[in-house]
Amino acid sequence: MKSKIAVLALSLGVAFMLSSYPSRTVSASPAVVDAAKIVTLVCGRFTANICTDLEQVAADGALTPYTAPPSGFVLVVTDFVWKAALVPPGQVAFATLHHQLTSPPRDVAFSTAVATSDGAAVTESHFTTGLLFSDVPIVFVSHTPDVAILHGYLAKHRERD
Repeated sequence: MKSKIAVLALSLGVAFMLSSYPSRTVSASPAVVDAAKIVTLVCGRFTANICTDLEQVAADGALTPYTAPPSGFVLVVTDFVWKAALVPPGQVAFATLHHQLTSPPRDVAFSTAVATSDGAAVTESHFTTGLLFSDVPIVFVSHTPDVAILHGYLAKHRERD
């Protein structure tokens, strides 16, 4: 539990630090998006290894359910942090991200980590150009999910000129 709190506190610090940066324009084919708001999402609950309660962390630390980006915006995920517990030491655990509205689900990101002697597998992935989500990101963590955090920003979605 202490490790969850420490990871969440670190995430909030990073989110606060990044929120002080000025807006910038990002070009992501085929859309052009304007950075609007730094976003940190945490998984509040897992059911059968899938995050079923994705919550947005406010600047004051308050959590609110995350249901999708506002109309006209996309979520650009730039970082994905996760931890699995109770993994046999030396074994590989993995996590995936995919779109809520894609059927059948197709992985947008796939990440692996080798468990340490205490059974924890944890890693962080950075996506330089970001992963675009117009729906809710679905997080799957193998073994016993413990923590999942997504960092990114909301960006205006508009067609290219």
